[in-house]
Amino acid sequence: MKQETGRDISKTLRLLLSIPHKILSFNEIDNIAEFILHEICHDECLDIERAAYFVDNPDFNCFKGISGIDRMQEKFSKRPVWNYADDFSKHMCHSQFNKKVREVNTESTKKQDEKDFMKEVAKNLCLNNHNYHCFSLRHGNRGFFLYEPAHPHAEEFDEIMDYATALLALCPLQ
Repeated sequence: MKQETGRDISKTLRLLLSIPHKILSFNEIDNIAEFILHEICHDECLDIERAAYFVDNPDFNCFKGISGIDRMQEKFSKRPVWNYADDFSKHMCHSQFNKKVREVNTESTKKQDEKDFMKEVAKNLCLNNHNYHCFSLRHGNRGFFLYEPAHPHAEEFDEIMDYATALLALCPLQ
């Protein structure tokens, strides 16, 4: 099945389905969310230029940046990061975009308009043509996947986004 953009959805789904096996093989890695974010953003998967993952904890009134990927700054855009786990982890420690995302630590979205809130977060990260996807996490928390696609996506993209972000929900928060 192909999207309107000519992308093969079945290939994208196969790539997403391979991620849990990779997670199980690398259970000692602390920054697993960065690996997953890299895979989701890859041009052969969802083809996203920049993305950031946040967790909103309304009980503790906290909205926190977890990880961020900017493929334009990334030297690992074509390399299989799972084969170079230590190098990728070191790279992410120095990634300016990842640092900027991880510095986000503000009040929860619970008292604000969600769209306006995310627009402000996107502005602070210099994301111009952004979109975001919100999903449920354990203990009443919510995940936010803020992204800037490389190309326009077809309608099927929204359904696939649910599967992709669910993988982030499995990651420990650091």
